[in-house]
This record gives sequence, C-alpha cells and structure tokens, in this order.
Amino acid sequence: MNKGDLYEYYKECYYHEIQQKDNINNRVGIPLGIVPLLVAADIYFVNNIKYIDEYWKLMAQVSVTIFTLGIIVFIYYLFRTLFNHKVGYVSSLEEVHGYWESLKSDGYHPDDIAEEMSDFIGEQFKDFATLNRTSNIKKINLLRRAFYCLIIALIAGMLACYPFAFEKNDEADIIKVKLDNSKEKGGKWNE
Repeated sequence: MNKGDLYEYYKECYYHEIQQKDNINNRVGIPLGIVPLLVAADIYFVNNIKYIDEYWKLMAQVSVTIFTLGIIVFIYYLFRTLFNHKVGYVSSLEEVHGYWESLKSDGYHPDDIAEEMSDFIGEQFKDFATLNRTSNIKKINLLRRAFYCLIIALIAGMLACYPFAFEKNDEADIIKVKLDNSKEKGGKWNE
C-alpha cells in the first residue's frame, strides 16, 4: 500500500467517524423527548404515594424509588453522551493555505511542498480519525448505559402503576366541600 492509498484510507475513516458522531447525537433526540413524560409520571407517583393502602405501600415506595433513581441516572448518562467529548476536525482551508504559504516563503521546492502538504493533511486525517473513534466508542457505551437505566426505570414505573391504579385508599376519592350557609350569617337568598 503506497502513501496515497494509506492517506485515502485515513480520510475515509475520518469521515466515517464524523458521520458516526452525528448518528449517535441523533439517537439521543427521542430519549431526551421522553424525559419530561418520565419526570411527570415520577412527580405523580411521589405526590400520591400517601394514598396507597398500607398493604401495598412498601411495593409502591420501592418501585417509585427505583423509578426515580433510574430516571436520574438515565438523564445523567444522556448528558454525558452529548457533552464533554473531544472531537477533532481537520484544518480549515485558511489554515492549510497559511501552512502552504509558510512552506513557500521558507524556500521549499514545489515538489517538497506538495509532499509536505500531503503528509500534513494525511497525518491530520489519521490523528483525528483515531481521536473521533475513541470518542464515539465512549459515547456509544454511555448511550447503552442510559438505555439500560431507562429500561430499569420503565419496569419500576410499571410495577408502581399497579398499587396506584388499583389499590388506592378511599381518602383520595373523597372530596370535602364546605358550604357556606349564608342564611345563618344573616345573609339573604338570591331570588
């Protein structure tokens, strides 16, 4: 394999890893949209756990706790997937042109400039393809952990639904209304 073929391979790897990064970031969109629904369900469970019968209270408390922790860890891994990853990009056209101009002003022969530029760009493709691959592997692993936490949270949420849906105390269904009797206070009936 000659130097040109090797650099072409590095270039393909670089663009593949950039595409993978975009694909991973796109996969986070739908789970991020589910987060408000999960948080709303969690708030409902926490606010209404007091209405569960004593017999089912332990099951409800454990499943709501696991549900809450699953949501928190799920959100943590989602944000870790999106942020704090190094991504390398090859030099811009201005930077490449500036490097070419500096070689030209240093008195390099045109054939040496062409070889030096080829090496410069090829090394960038190689270095940044390696960096981006490492970053993408970390992101995929974090996203996988986030989905594991989501599955655990959803199972715990489904287990919590049973006590909330079927075994509520009657206290939750009683609505106390205090009527103000205007006649007793000297008021008149509207006629």
